[in-house]
Amino acid sequence: MIHPNSEIQEFDIVIIGSTGDLSMKKILPALMRRFIDGQIPENSNIFCIGRQQLSTEEFLDSLKERIKIDKYQDNSNKIIKFLSKIRYHCLDVGNPNKKNLVSFQKQLGVNNKIRLFYFATAPELFGVSAKFIKSEKLTNKNTRVIVEKPIGDNLLSAISLNKLLNNSIK
Repeated sequence: MIHPNSEIQEFDIVIIGSTGDLSMKKILPALMRRFIDGQIPENSNIFCIGRQQLSTEEFLDSLKERIKIDKYQDNSNKIIKFLSKIRYHCLDVGNPNKKNLVSFQKQLGVNNKIRLFYFATAPELFGVSAKFIKSEKLTNKNTRVIVEKPIGDNLLSAISLNKLLNNSIK
């Protein structure tokens, strides 16, 4: 639990693999609950990246259906504010469409806000995702990368992947 007097800095979170189960069933609902509890600053943003050709509105419709938004009726104003923070971008991190990439880069902007990249993908795509954020210069001095385990298939592959992830944010 976060201490009530803790200051939470504003941040941008980029969820790569946002149309998958991990994002739709765990990450985004958890972020929503944190927002309802006042633990996400007003100027924070949520960028969702996926390969499916969806508009932000279509993505949000899918999200509302999957997290059963109706059960949060007591917080409807907060839910509306939370959903307004989400922007969906159709991008294949292995082969990004330039038009969509430029749109995403413009919305992400250039700033030194804490920038979290959450790799909600299969472990074999962690390296591709790390190379994407580095090659497209999406990092800043406050970048963090979040991955779900397992990391690699064995010790050697885990060490290799860890080096790749560390190099992607430097």
